[in-house]
Amino acid sequence: MTHQRDEPDAVFWRRKIQAAIAHRKEVMPEATSLRLISSEADGLSGLIVDRYENTLVLQITAAGMEQHRKLILAALMDFEEPDCIVERNDVRSREFEGLQQSKGVLHGELAGAVDAQLGGLNFAMDLLEGHKTGGYLDQQINHTLVAAHCAGKRVLDCFTFQGGFAVHAAKAGASEVIGLDQSDEALTSSASEREGKRCGRPALQSANVFDWLKEEFRQGIARV
Repeated sequence: MTHQRDEPDAVFWRRKIQAAIAHRKEVMPEATSLRLISSEADGLSGLIVDRYENTLVLQITAAGMEQHRKLILAALMDFEEPDCIVERNDVRSREFEGLQQSKGVLHGELAGAVDAQLGGLNFAMDLLEGHKTGGYLDQQINHTLVAAHCAGKRVLDCFTFQGGFAVHAAKAGASEVIGLDQSDEALTSSASEREGKRCGRPALQSANVFDWLKEEFRQGIARV
């Protein structure tokens, strides 16, 4: 985390966290939901912090980082002023570090799913029970890049999870979009009905991708 003889005091953590947040806001100035701290990528190995509008989700996977939790939380409170902070330390990798798994609200209140704006679309994120820290915020730039090639095209989004690529492809004017995922919970947290109607809601199907592809291939051969 440092190439100098720094003390891991409050000043040290504030400097590192402030630099990570400043970099994200420079790269994605319009984003209101984004990954603020990305572990090793920010020189903060074992620390992930996601922002869903005005709610932060914290995940610590290293014993050394866990020792400084209070200083980290204090810095996040000062720089981001969140309404709520959720911990998602319910990952097995913590056990290899001698840490217990835990999840819950550390600050403020969480009243159900949080509506996160991604690429101009609204996604309902379950921050306590959703996958990893709730969603894949680090994919939102890719959603836009892929959507730019989808106008007038037929699009198949396998392992769509919350429909990120599928819904953005529909918004971009794809002629047909199918999104597949075997998790009903993930599909129900895709873009809201209002947003879906506005962009042309894709067909999101609960299915095992491999089984679906085999069946489509079998039917294709039968038609030939």
